[in-house]
Amino acid sequence: MKQVHKSIQILSILLILTLIICTYYFFNPKKIAIYCIDGECVSVVIQYKPTISGGDKYIRIYHRKISFRFQLIINDYIEFPVETEVLISRRLVNNKFVVSSQVYPVIVIGSYENIELKIIELYSEGDENNISVFGLPYQYLY
Repeated sequence: MKQVHKSIQILSILLILTLIICTYYFFNPKKIAIYCIDGECVSVVIQYKPTISGGDKYIRIYHRKISFRFQLIINDYIEFPVETEVLISRRLVNNKFVVSSQVYPVIVIGSYENIELKIIELYSEGDENNISVFGLPYQYLY
């Protein structure tokens, strides 16, 4: 009888943890696109930040490939508001991606080793040299 009670407790704890994790993923979704050229990769994440007035979306660019959600916490990134058009170069320049935007990043955490920032003056949605971050194929990050 004691063994059955212990098994029920363990199953209850696992069920509660599963519900907490599923709720977290449902209420805090993250979409990621990984863009690679010649073995160099950047990851673009659409990040949702809850605020008092509801929430805002941001575009975070990480200077390496992101595979799991916990890497979002430990890796360096630059962050732009989602309203800003952000372009990424289709070719490497001095082994770096050129990230072009109309504004400087809102937040810079750490260093961005393989990224060079460039401010563009005119609106652009991409061309033969650049791709818009909204033109990348996204998938949900788990």
